[in-house]
Amino acid sequence: MNRIGRVALLCLVTALALGVPAELRGKGKGKGKGSAPAPDPAEVTNFLLEPELAQWLVGPIFHLATPEEREEYLALASDEAALEFIERFWEDRGPHRRFPPAGTRFVFEDRVTEANVLYREGHHVGHRTDRGTVYVLYGAPADVRFEASPTPGGEPIEIWHYPDESPPGLGGEKPRNLYTFRKQDGVTRLFNAPVRRRLPGAERPIG
Repeated sequence: MNRIGRVALLCLVTALALGVPAELRGKGKGKGKGSAPAPDPAEVTNFLLEPELAQWLVGPIFHLATPEEREEYLALASDEAALEFIERFWEDRGPHRRFPPAGTRFVFEDRVTEANVLYREGHHVGHRTDRGTVYVLYGAPADVRFEASPTPGGEPIEIWHYPDESPPGLGGEKPRNLYTFRKQDGVTRLFNAPVRRRLPGAERPIG
């Protein structure tokens, strides 16, 4: 595929991608508990690479990479250089081993596989949806409950709870206590509006 074809294809893919949680999008440099500012998918897509590699930074990887690593990856001009970069990226974060203490790469890939099954929505790959991104970074929440929508007839709001004693996520930060998700235009997105009413009997644990 020539460069023009790649750009056209990636523009389409980027338009469909959810990327990072909606609440965290933007160019700000501030840093809060359990989150990091992140741009829209197009801003972290390297259009010189094949689609599978072009959007490697989109989603939870963005939160694990340093600003310098993001800049370096976006400047790469070949798939071979990108593959070498990815190997170095994981080597810098410990060995890829399964048993304790499990390497960061293994935990990441294991959660990505799970998120792709649990949170896929339409054309959106599971680990790049808002719920999938949080899941990959911090693991399963201690419990999930549902609240009635503040909008009459709206979809119930989904709330994930991580207790204070939750371990740090893959990026070293502890998760926030609550992550609130709301379906918008058929896609479940991270939502920061207050939740007011609970649906009776709607709380359920996640293992």
